[in-house]
Amino acid sequence: MDRDEIEARLPAIIGFAELGEFLDYPVRTYSSGMALRLGFAIAAHMDSEIFLVDEVLAVGDQYFQRKCVRKIEEFLELGRTIVLVSHDLHAIRSLCDDALWLDQGQVRAMGPAREVVEQYLDLDRQRAASRGHTSAWPVPSAPEATLPSPSAAPRFLTTADDPELRRAIMAACAMPDAAARWAEHTPTQSFETYDGERPVIIGSGEVRVLDTQLLDRHGQPRQRFRTGESLVVAVTFRTTTPVERPILGVALHRNDDVYVFGPNTRFDGVLDGTYHGIYTYFIHYPRLPLLSGRYLVSVAVFDKSHLKPHVWHNRLYEFEVAQDVEDHGLVRLEHAWGLITHVEGDGARVELTDRTR
Repeated sequence: MDRDEIEARLPAIIGFAELGEFLDYPVRTYSSGMALRLGFAIAAHMDSEIFLVDEVLAVGDQYFQRKCVRKIEEFLELGRTIVLVSHDLHAIRSLCDDALWLDQGQVRAMGPAREVVEQYLDLDRQRAASRGHTSAWPVPSAPEATLPSPSAAPRFLTTADDPELRRAIMAACAMPDAAARWAEHTPTQSFETYDGERPVIIGSGEVRVLDTQLLDRHGQPRQRFRTGESLVVAVTFRTTTPVERPILGVALHRNDDVYVFGPNTRFDGVLDGTYHGIYTYFIHYPRLPLLSGRYLVSVAVFDKSHLKPHVWHNRLYEFEVAQDVEDHGLVRLEHAWGLITHVEGDGARVELTDRTR
């Protein structure tokens, strides 16, 4: 680019990098994430037909990674070529048509991206088996479920074997107007809502959250729980187009931004398939171990690469926890106390008194 082109594109580059006051600092003082932001921003605003991306999705925060993915998708829609160098198998499967697997400089496989990734995973499983333990990679997905007609009775799937819990959740999440809601036209369009610099509700638009509830084990809405009680987070959502292998998640933060726990269906290997309809996914914490405090709940449905949120409600729901006994910290861990007396002198007297029972 000549100087005029650089000056014309500079505002867009600066805006994309979002380095703020650090933009004028010497590049040698940048962290790897800051250098990545600047480098990707410059490359993304050039008119190249071939875009070489080396591990860009392995550095930086998730917010910037999602920006990079959106930019890469824009390049692909324009018919440009992306060469992605990465160890991120999910990014390779979701962004690439073809893949080349290099192992110590030797070509191990080349072909359609999904097939090459599966060959890589097969080798990893074999290596894990030879070491005598199970591979941590996800197992192949179950066959995709067929979508029931709007008039069909709701189906209930859960990993918890608790009929009482099932009845309570089904009653709390009943949706008699589901067929009418499904018949409503909902366009697929992205949305973003921010509180200052913090994203509150963002998404690419393929999924819309209709309702989120915090329930006790009886299906009653609650905002206040006690340590050790049961908590259910139930999220009702609809799709605007078929969504392949989405990742459903719930995250808990304390209100001072301490990250508590953030499981999702990909990590746990459940509820895999193609979604198109209205659903309620829920997570059940049978014995809430949290100590006294206020907590924030985030709910999200991410794309299969776990890089782009179809919908993300960031710390939008709040509940409070109280406890009966004095404790300090974040969670109450199951524990037991004991004492071994080896020698005891006159006047000694020690008794076991369990106030937690």
